Amino acid sequence: MLVRLILVGVLPATMLACTKPEDSDIPDLPDETDSPIIDDTGPFEIPEDTDDLGPTDLEPTNFLYMYQEGTMSLTPSGGPYTTLTGTMRVQEFVDFQLPAEDTDAPDTDTDVPWAGLDPNPLVCDTTYTLIGSPPRPEAGAALCSGCAWMMDVEFAVAEGNPEPCYDPELPENGDVMRFAWHPGQGQLLYDFQGTGVWFPWFPGNAGSDTVDFSWFARLGVSVEEEDDQ
Repeated sequence: MLVRLILVGVLPATMLACTKPEDSDIPDLPDETDSPIIDDTGPFEIPEDTDDLGPTDLEPTNFLYMYQEGTMSLTPSGGPYTTLTGTMRVQEFVDFQLPAEDTDAPDTDTDVPWAGLDPNPLVCDTTYTLIGSPPRPEAGAALCSGCAWMMDVEFAVAEGNPEPCYDPELPENGDVMRFAWHPGQGQLLYDFQGTGVWFPWFPGNAGSDTVDFSWFARLGVSVEEEDDQ
C-alpha cells in the first residue's frame, strides 16, 4: 500500500506537551484502597434457544438389510462328533427386504425377488463352504459350559465375493472360528478370538446331527448418489 506523508508545518514545542484540560470529562482513577463495586444480580441462567431448527429427522433415508443363514452337519451320527461340514450364504440389500415367508432366493437370476429393480438393491451375495473338527487338546481350548460340542470351523469362499459386503465381522477366505452348540440357549456360541469368552453368534435349530442357523439385521445407512456421466 502506498502511503503519502504531507508535512503541514512545525508545531511549537509547548503544544506537544500532554496536559489535562481543566474541564476534562475523564474521571479520576479510583484509589488503590477502594474496593471494586460488583453488581450481583443473582445466579447465572443459560438463555433459552428459541430458534426454530425445523423437524428432527429420526428416520434414516436408506436401510441396509443383512441376511446370513446356513447348515452344519456333524459326523459320525450320534457323536461324539469328529467332523463338521456345511455351507453359509450371506446376502445384503439396500432398501430391499426378502419376503418373510421365503428368504431362500431361487438359483436363477431371472426369477429372483429383486429382478428388474433399478437400481439393483443386491450389494453382497457370497456362499461359504464350512469344514470343522474338534479343537486339539494342545490348543488349550476353553470349555463351553452347557455346550453339546465344540468345533474349529474354517470358512472357504465357494461363490461370490465378500469384499462388497458391509458386515465388518464377516469371515474372510480361510478364516477359522471356534463355535459351540448350546442346546439350552438354542444358540451357536463363538469363542471370541480364542479368549475363552463365549458370545451368542447365530440362533439355530438342532436336528439329528445337524444345526440350521440364521441371522438378520437392519441398519440405517446413508447412500451417496453417483454423478451422471
